[in-house]
Amino acid sequence: MFFKRKKSSESTRTVERFDQLHQGDLVTLKFREILPEGLSGETLSVETVNTYDYAGELVSDFALSHASGLKVNATYDADHDSITFSHKIRHPEIIEIFDGDELAAVFDPECEGAGLRLREVAVDPRRAQWTCSRYTRTLCEAQAYYYNEDRRNRGISKYEDESMPFTYHELEGDSNHHSISIEVWEDGETEFFAEVTVSATAVDFFLPNG
Repeated sequence: MFFKRKKSSESTRTVERFDQLHQGDLVTLKFREILPEGLSGETLSVETVNTYDYAGELVSDFALSHASGLKVNATYDADHDSITFSHKIRHPEIIEIFDGDELAAVFDPECEGAGLRLREVAVDPRRAQWTCSRYTRTLCEAQAYYYNEDRRNRGISKYEDESMPFTYHELEGDSNHHSISIEVWEDGETEFFAEVTVSATAVDFFLPNG
């Protein structure tokens, strides 16, 4: 005697692209030389999903963590099918690895061709994976907003107090993968992020949390 298996009333969520990740999901990356230590061949957990608003274009910001304690952020570019991982550079490191005059020029909109070069002291194997030898500024004092929440199903808020305005600068590295993003907030706090961009094919598999 045969019995039909009862279908589950609950559908299992699937994740096929990086921008479909939610809090609690896992993503495992393939071994790639371009990926820094802690990312290549490793599994990361999605801690939170927040949102950038660049001139009306919403970009999800995925805060990821590794079992080792490493914390990075990631964004997905659907047009290029690529993922940009970002790692915050602490202020003492910024002064150590970059020239002060070059840093000042990066914030000056009238200084054409501004850029940054890593000092020789910056040749640290772990740090080198996140950086390249030279950067050129490609964007200066652009305006954007940040939401401490996932806005994928809600869109841009009409209430200004729900987002935090900031200006940002972008520099492209002399490699095809590295960049630097600088965010300047209304209270004057300035954050530097070293970035590595890879093809989305660097993802081995996703493991949804339910």
